[in-house]
Amino acid sequence: MGAKRSGASPSTSVQLLPFRQRFFRPSTDLRRLMVLRLLSDSPSLSQAKIGKACGLTPAIINRYIETLHSEGLIRVEPVNGRDLRYELTGKGHELSGFLLDEYSAEVSRTYAFMRSILEERLRALLDGADARVAVFGAGATSEILIMALTQVPQAQLVAIVDSDPKKLGKPLLTYMVSSPAILSAVQPDVIIVASWGMKHQILETIESLALPSGIKVATL
Repeated sequence: MGAKRSGASPSTSVQLLPFRQRFFRPSTDLRRLMVLRLLSDSPSLSQAKIGKACGLTPAIINRYIETLHSEGLIRVEPVNGRDLRYELTGKGHELSGFLLDEYSAEVSRTYAFMRSILEERLRALLDGADARVAVFGAGATSEILIMALTQVPQAQLVAIVDSDPKKLGKPLLTYMVSSPAILSAVQPDVIIVASWGMKHQILETIESLALPSGIKVATL
């Protein structure tokens, strides 16, 4: 059943987790979902390109497609002597929607868990004292951190800063991203480094700013 058609490139809309993961390994359900969504978006996609999008070999993708076909989730239609076209059946669309709902719920629970961890760290950091807080880093981690800060009454968010010129002046949730140069003016009590991967570079940047003494710098 192996198709050889080159087909279109996978749509970015099917990139459920567009990065290699160390701690969250793809399950069979996730791979079935990825294959179903890829075929829904690009019915003539080759098994080689499906495999590349899923991080699997064409041989493994062929087994997934054979199983989906045997379960009545997809139809396999010859296009010419060597190419195949895959169409999701009604049952296939139904399963794809169900799996996507379950996947989204699991991601939401992971987000909520991360926010609760950050809330605990913030409460321990502030130890009940009122504090003006600046967040250094305007990425995905910052969004979770900002949501956690809203649950800590004694924390007053006074600035979100980033060294990346492309991020300056752009909104992050309901806040605007500013240059680190404003930190002296806003006079935070605490600067929180909102990054795991870039924290050493950010700490070096903060040190180079020669900020007034007494400002606490904390990492996640």
